[in-house]
Amino acid sequence: MTLFIAKGYVACRQLVKHDDDADSCYAAFPFRVFVSRKTSPVRYNDWRQIHPPPSPASAPTAGVSVIMPCYGTPVGILAKTLAALEKQTYPQDLFEIVIVDDGSEPPLACPPTPLAVRVVRQERHGFGLARARNTGAQAAAHDILLFLDSDVLPEAGWMAAHAAWLHA
Repeated sequence: MTLFIAKGYVACRQLVKHDDDADSCYAAFPFRVFVSRKTSPVRYNDWRQIHPPPSPASAPTAGVSVIMPCYGTPVGILAKTLAALEKQTYPQDLFEIVIVDDGSEPPLACPPTPLAVRVVRQERHGFGLARARNTGAQAAAHDILLFLDSDVLPEAGWMAAHAAWLHA
């Protein structure tokens, strides 16, 4: 049985009572406790046990939205990230880039690129990164969402590797 507790697991694990015959768990804490009978395929964070699915026999068909939160990102760095996304092995007509400007002053300028890029601006009211990711997810046109920081250069197979799990 695998036990998932929202927070405070180490401090309160002795006080949690669970029923071995039911998929329920009760605790005297102000947060939810979940018990699942399913054993995680990954034990002790050893990801060598999981093997990626085989490449699909046909070309991919699912659309991908790459959500990229930015705050004060220099145009040169953003241009390098977009150049790395141009070299993805995933078909360019199946993905879009949603750049979320988290209240940069001056507003973020998107460098020229042949990719489908949209810039969404939000005012800076705190919780910047999480709020920017949520804003980008709401603006996304596709079902597969990939989150990428604006200063990361993904390898050419990055997007295809993520999407392969959903095409299998």
